[in-house]
Amino acid sequence: MSDVTISEAEYHRLLKKAGEAFEPNPAKCRENGHVWKSLGGANAGCCRDCQCSIAVSHCIVCGDCDYGETPENAEIIKDCSFREELEAEAALDEEAA
Repeated sequence: MSDVTISEAEYHRLLKKAGEAFEPNPAKCRENGHVWKSLGGANAGCCRDCQCSIAVSHCIVCGDCDYGETPENAEIIKDCSFREELEAEAALDEEAA
């Protein structure tokens, strides 16, 4: 069996043609799994001057959004080298004061 990829618009068109009403239901998707589509990136917000980017996705079935809150993005935030630099600079400033 091969995989077929269709657009979000085509998905909704096929649902309508099949007589199935589109009723967003995030709870059902959370149980069965979302069909994520990338919305792009967002600033990770690791620190005040953060330059990290994280992926943000939304479900084409129910419309739910992950707002970048994924295990992968949590690792990006945790491993932010820019934040580590700022923390090291702040520690040096405190020692100098």
